Amino acid sequence: MGRFWSTLTQGERLVLGALLVLTLLGVGVEAAKRWRPEWFYGPPDFLAQPNPPVPQPRSPEPLENVAHSSEIRDEGTSQRGAPPERVEDRLDLNAATVQELEALPGIGPTLARRIVEYREQFGPFQSVEELVRVRGIGAKRLEALRGRVTVASPTQDASRPQERAEAGLQTESR
Repeated sequence: MGRFWSTLTQGERLVLGALLVLTLLGVGVEAAKRWRPEWFYGPPDFLAQPNPPVPQPRSPEPLENVAHSSEIRDEGTSQRGAPPERVEDRLDLNAATVQELEALPGIGPTLARRIVEYREQFGPFQSVEELVRVRGIGAKRLEALRGRVTVASPTQDASRPQERAEAGLQTESR
């Protein structure tokens, strides 16, 4: 090191010394910011709040109080999410409103609006299977909806099948 330092001129030594002092000063300032941030940023303007307590899960019901599956009877009320038993209870796609369609499983506001827009653009649905032409409804969603929706017999005119075939090609290519 002594040999390197002696080969430098007086000006070069001053520049290197100044760089060394500035580097050490910068390191010191960064350390102070980390350990004493209030010196640079002032006192904190928030108070740390503890997290709310996490609710504990209920203890399971003792097994002796649980009815055996053979003792459970259906009293005429269908389970939530179960498809209606009778065809009359199913939702008619040609008369359903956006709000009624939203009540179906897997159908949100956007998809309900698309179904109504499709019906307004191309006329009444000819079959439940025609739902797959609505963007966002595929085979899986159609199967989930099949037992919950129906199509009342629409009136057909001669031009409808050709328009629907063309529309089906257009909507499937999206």
